[in-house]
Amino acid sequence: MKPAKKKRKFYLNPIAQLYYGCQSGVKALIAGRGFGKSFVNGLDLFDDIKRLPRAKTMFLGITYTQIYTNILLPVTSALETMGYIRDIHYVIGKKPPKGFATPYQKPERYENVFTAWNGYTMVFASFDRPQLMRGGSNDGVKSDESLLINKDVYDEVVIPTLRPSSIRLQGKPKMLHQHFTSSMPYGDKGSGYSS
Repeated sequence: MKPAKKKRKFYLNPIAQLYYGCQSGVKALIAGRGFGKSFVNGLDLFDDIKRLPRAKTMFLGITYTQIYTNILLPVTSALETMGYIRDIHYVIGKKPPKGFATPYQKPERYENVFTAWNGYTMVFASFDRPQLMRGGSNDGVKSDESLLINKDVYDEVVIPTLRPSSIRLQGKPKMLHQHFTSSMPYGDKGSGYSS
């Protein structure tokens, strides 16, 4: 079921507005804790759903626990702000209902998968076991706490998966995007990582 169009009002600070409005294929936001990075990721996801129906992307976190406990709550709050209702317009961690469109590359299992009504699919990936991300095609990748991710491993494992899941998506806005958000790491965490 397609969500009804309705004007929504919410506040984004000026830096979040710049990040969200940026149409670059590769973009990064480094901001303090409590800034609203995960909420902005939710708005960015909302935009992906509209622009990339039936696409398959990856959401990269440090661990699945981090994704499910720290990130998904503000992400789904952003989707709710935009009028999307869980289990009506999208599902998380379960097979989508029959009325949902099918993505071009349908997952075999839905344990760590987000699926929207129009077939847009986002697979959660944990960087604590990066070799499990090998293979497959992703039309884009979002990464949270990116400064804790080893850039060499990211380049070796994630970058080769950035290729269209269907020829029908080539040339679409946001295809093969890489979006990074992170707070500044403390101490020596992050040294030798993303640069």
